[in-house]
Amino acid sequence: MDQVTSTSTAGTVGGPLPEDPASAVALGAQVLGSQDQSDFVWGHLSLRDPDGRGVWMKSAGYGFEEMVPRRIVLVNPDGAVLAGEGGRHAEYPIHTEIIAARADVNCVVHTHSASAVALGATGTELLPVSHEGNLFVPPAIARFTVTGDLILTRDLGRDLARTLGDRNAALMV
Repeated sequence: MDQVTSTSTAGTVGGPLPEDPASAVALGAQVLGSQDQSDFVWGHLSLRDPDGRGVWMKSAGYGFEEMVPRRIVLVNPDGAVLAGEGGRHAEYPIHTEIIAARADVNCVVHTHSASAVALGATGTELLPVSHEGNLFVPPAIARFTVTGDLILTRDLGRDLARTLGDRNAALMV
């Protein structure tokens, strides 16, 4: 059985992009941390740059709960850090390629939550038992099986974006 590594979620912000993307990403990271989505320093979230330069994302080496605006970095599609303190996550292509492929998506979240890992490992489809579950199905959550490794290249990021298609989430198994 393939090892489940994570889940990636893409969603719209619900209106215009915030004027201060670093603060918005830091707040989102803190919320994820408070909801047991952390896995030490793994996992990241991003927000489309309002000026089209790439994505604002959590810097590497910190947990969600440690995020403050200065630790949010602007990363272009080639992986260069254009603003912010700290390095970028190696898996930045998850974010840049989904954002490039989906004009309707303004943010991408990649976590290693215990519940998503368990769901992915079972091969079972998600059955919504709450209003929140309806944000993800139908259609069924996509399953990315191209690799169980890290998404380190733009090609793998594009593969993930294709697997995601028009869905709101993909389990990376």
